[in-house]
Amino acid sequence: MADSASENEETSKKGEKRTQDGYEEDSGSSTDTDAQSVASDESFDEDMEVPVEFEAFPPTDADFNGIRCLLQQLFQKYPVDLSKLCDLIISQPEIATIIKVVSDEDAENNGKSNGDAEVNIEESEEDIYGVTTVIDLHKHQESDAIKLVKKFIVEKCRECASKETRMKFEEVMDGQHGVGLLINERFINIPPQIAVPVYKTLRTELKKSYKKGKDMPLSYFVTVCKTYKDTETETQGKRKKGKVQKMSSSLNFINPEDELLYKESQLSFSFAASSSTEETLVAGRWTSDDSELAPYRTVLLLSAANFNKAVESIHEIFS
Repeated sequence: MADSASENEETSKKGEKRTQDGYEEDSGSSTDTDAQSVASDESFDEDMEVPVEFEAFPPTDADFNGIRCLLQQLFQKYPVDLSKLCDLIISQPEIATIIKVVSDEDAENNGKSNGDAEVNIEESEEDIYGVTTVIDLHKHQESDAIKLVKKFIVEKCRECASKETRMKFEEVMDGQHGVGLLINERFINIPPQIAVPVYKTLRTELKKSYKKGKDMPLSYFVTVCKTYKDTETETQGKRKKGKVQKMSSSLNFINPEDELLYKESQLSFSFAASSSTEETLVAGRWTSDDSELAPYRTVLLLSAANFNKAVESIHEIFS
């Protein structure tokens, strides 16, 4: 999703590193590796920051399993065809970005010709730390993957949202509006600064697609965010059948930039997610004194105008 100098280079080739406005992905988290930063086992500091360099690429077939792994932690065991969704993401590399960690060996291979550099699929799977894209729900309405995603989201809305929210949400999803499914998923320890160039590039490529007449402009964006509620309990008293507890909770976003999307959203609703440690990193009670972190998924619906406002806020806050 990079700007290019000539018309023939407007669409990034699969596997070719993205560069836009100096975007060779460091996102505020990239620094030169210093030998002094590698501490011995005896002097290891658990709070020590290990410098790494991130770069953005269009997805390729070799990235299938890595992308699927990221989608799995978002959709868990919900009835979504992750494999077909992966195929759909890979089929539109011009508006999809994957994030990888770049090593010295990778940098050397970038200088080799395609004939000399061997593609290591296993390494490719492990190297994928994030994926961001938008899928036009109307354009791909016949896709089985999109049918299942749409059905899943609408059913959760009917189960968990208020009557007013259900009516508004179904009106948009079932109407003639152009709706884009925004997927922005990454591992939990990736810094939020990476969202700045990723969203900037995504918006740029969407505009290019509209100008070329490939796609109709989207009126709305819908996205599923990983969230959790920090639940606190307070024993008020005892009854014969047990304790009476007062419950209070607040919604928190795993990806900090999602909160800015939330603030600009026209509507939202949340539903409980699996608390299995195999499916989420945000679950369980860490110590007896800590409150329970209850995992949720939160669906947001934003107008195109409000999506642009959110992208500007992401740039202002995380740059």
